[in-house]
Amino acid sequence: MAALETVPALTATATTILLSIPLIGVFTFILFQSFLKSHSRPPGRKLGIDLDHKLSNLHDEYQQSPLGASEDKWEVKSLWIFPIKSCSGIEVEEARILPTGLEYDRQFVFAYKNSAGEWSMLTQRRCSSMALIRIEVYVDEGSQTGGTIRVSFPNKQLFGIETTSSFDLPLNPSKEYCDARFPVEKVHIWKDFPEAYNMKSLVPQSLGKFIGIEGEIAAFRIPSNGLREVHRNAPTSDELGWQPVTGFADAYPILLMNIPSVRDLNDKIKDEIERLSVLRYRGNIVVNGPRMYDEDSWKKIAINGSTYHVVGRSARCRLPNVDPETGVTHRTEPNKTLTAYRGDVDKGTGGAPCLGMNMVPHTDALDTVIKVGDHVKVLERGEHYYIKQ
Repeated sequence: MAALETVPALTATATTILLSIPLIGVFTFILFQSFLKSHSRPPGRKLGIDLDHKLSNLHDEYQQSPLGASEDKWEVKSLWIFPIKSCSGIEVEEARILPTGLEYDRQFVFAYKNSAGEWSMLTQRRCSSMALIRIEVYVDEGSQTGGTIRVSFPNKQLFGIETTSSFDLPLNPSKEYCDARFPVEKVHIWKDFPEAYNMKSLVPQSLGKFIGIEGEIAAFRIPSNGLREVHRNAPTSDELGWQPVTGFADAYPILLMNIPSVRDLNDKIKDEIERLSVLRYRGNIVVNGPRMYDEDSWKKIAINGSTYHVVGRSARCRLPNVDPETGVTHRTEPNKTLTAYRGDVDKGTGGAPCLGMNMVPHTDALDTVIKVGDHVKVLERGEHYYIKQ
């Protein structure tokens, strides 16, 4: 009789197992589809260094000396593009120089609707987790889109299991392609309101949830005929023969960082941050060889024979307090220490610390290719005074 009494329990267990099989199947299918989507490769040539087979050119950045080296050893150590403002960058071995800086750099920005109903830029200043948005670029010059930007981000959505969500944006689409698909709207970036293509239709709203934004979120692509003009410290159109421009960079087309300067700062904060990477400062051209802060006096330099105007120091906010590997913001550093000893290096900043130099390519640099290992030579030195936006 006891044996017979266990039958209902066994039947219930078997029924539960049988009912769960379809659920397991559905769950497995969803995970598999998510895996396929995030691992399917868009057409075209993938841009950047293959870090599975080669070390980053910054692999030894922590071994460099703040004292620098002789001028004949000054070189381009590493090159970086940031296709979407404030998201992860792509390290490249070489890049074509355009009026906007390195090709594909900061042509996109994510934006949200602010309290005034305007589309307003998003950066790590507001959303530090944007550091974890990974960017891949696939160049397909023969297509209408010019290639693909693959955007990936962590997304906890399946039974508490962390998965990766991905979506694609057109890399360098033609005007005809964009006009047929995307509205043109203004987006607020600092004091500017450039008109750009609103690609909200391609952006999953779960991205906003990941970075902590309620409401709408969109991606904007700046058109080639709507670039933001650069004035302030930049050379004039009379000097260059054309007006300096930029995409969605904060102020100027190119940012140069000198590794020995970052190493000196790191030496001052090792108790707080043992390994401070130059990547926190999101420079395009990373040089090695000059003594720490030697770049403060540069006015004009040549890289592999091409000329660049060094137009002023880069005034720094707290964004470099964000660890680019984790998206975690340090409560004070490196901003606190940098402000303490670099807050008055440029009287025009009103006490904001400076690290790195803003640049505009000279006419002879346009359409040239800059490469890792190129020699850096100072052509002219002088004083700088920061002009605010």
